[in-house]
Amino acid sequence: MEYIIYVLAVLGVIFLFIFIWIFKIIIQTKRNIKIKPRSFTNAEDLINFIRAVFECKLKHKSILFGFVESTYRNNGFTGLSDPHLEVDVSIVIDNGYKKIEATCPVVNANLAQGDFVAIMPIYNQRHDIWSYVVTAKLKAIYLGDKGFQVEDRFVELE
Repeated sequence: MEYIIYVLAVLGVIFLFIFIWIFKIIIQTKRNIKIKPRSFTNAEDLINFIRAVFECKLKHKSILFGFVESTYRNNGFTGLSDPHLEVDVSIVIDNGYKKIEATCPVVNANLAQGDFVAIMPIYNQRHDIWSYVVTAKLKAIYLGDKGFQVEDRFVELE
């Protein structure tokens, strides 16, 4: 009986070391993915990379990534706002996609369907409203710690 307990204890320790070793390899792989500059040729690889490396949750002032579906110019006829560009974007979130309407403060921004963009969600707690701002048009080139290569910057962030 004592022999069985000894064997089970040894097997448990071996299993624990193997589990820790595999966990360590997974963490190192994620770090290597995050650090290496990388270029993407298709949207599926880019989306999988974004989900693996970044936290894709809707949070106040936390950058999310997405793809432009359509754009239209809002001339601000109501007098409540300046002319701006309204952009329909599918943002990448953990459990899929979310279609949102974002504002681009640059009226003549060169945004077309399929463009890769960075979105800043802003939450108004008083009115329980989310609004979204297109901060930059990006290239599908990851530069490591610097993030994605910026093609056009629309908003200067702190």
